[in-house]
Amino acid sequence: MLWVNAVTCVFGHTVFHTVLCVCVCVCVCVISTFTADGHMIHNSRVAYMNQIREKEKQRVCQKAIDNFRHENQQFCDRLEFDLNDPDRLRKTKLEHGHVSLSGLLGEDLNYYDRLQRQKDQFKSWLIQQQNDKASVRHEQQLEDDQYDQFVLKMDNTALQIQRLEKQRRKAEAISTNEHNLVKTEEDKHRRALESAEAENQLQRQCATTSVGVPGLWPSTDKRPPPESRQKIMQFQKYQMEERKVTPKSCCLRAFTMAVHWNLITHHTCLFYLCFCRGPN
Repeated sequence: MLWVNAVTCVFGHTVFHTVLCVCVCVCVCVISTFTADGHMIHNSRVAYMNQIREKEKQRVCQKAIDNFRHENQQFCDRLEFDLNDPDRLRKTKLEHGHVSLSGLLGEDLNYYDRLQRQKDQFKSWLIQQQNDKASVRHEQQLEDDQYDQFVLKMDNTALQIQRLEKQRRKAEAISTNEHNLVKTEEDKHRRALESAEAENQLQRQCATTSVGVPGLWPSTDKRPPPESRQKIMQFQKYQMEERKVTPKSCCLRAFTMAVHWNLITHHTCLFYLCFCRGPN
């Protein structure tokens, strides 16, 4: 700030502003010069890279052309040879060929023969192309038929799997229903046993607590008689055998078992009452 004040005092404000503008302009020019140089270098690099890429593309294209010529354009099939007779140079030597001037009157003696050969060649080419197209169409038709057969086979397989799945679900539902019915019958049977047992206990209590009733002989033995125990064991064996039966006959077996158990329980209760009462 001291040199700014000194310049302002010596030369005045006008000169100071002029010098300041000149300095700013010089700085802007230097910066623009560096920026332009940077852009020029960048553009030069881009142009060089594009030139290298273009040369690489030309090299690849030339290589592809050379490969194509080497594979498809043989020496005997080039344009400079006779298309009507490609093997003419193989048959005759070069020094024994036709050396007279072409285009003179009377020189083209094989004109009609050449036209006929061209027609035959075009006809053979046309027949070959037709045969190729027919073979391609036939192969495409075979592929379409095979694909349709494959799709039909997959559809039939899917339908069969779906049918088997429905049968499995139906059988599972039937077995589940039968199992539920069997469980229901077993629950009913268990409740019947519990009610019968409670009734027997109640009758025992009544028989032991009744005093002075004529015709009753109370007994101290509260165990069930041997015959009832044998029947219970037989019923348990019968029940174990019934559990081995197939699920289809479970409902009928369970119903028969329940009826049989009810009869056994009824006869057991009657026998126990008669045993407790004694002779009249």
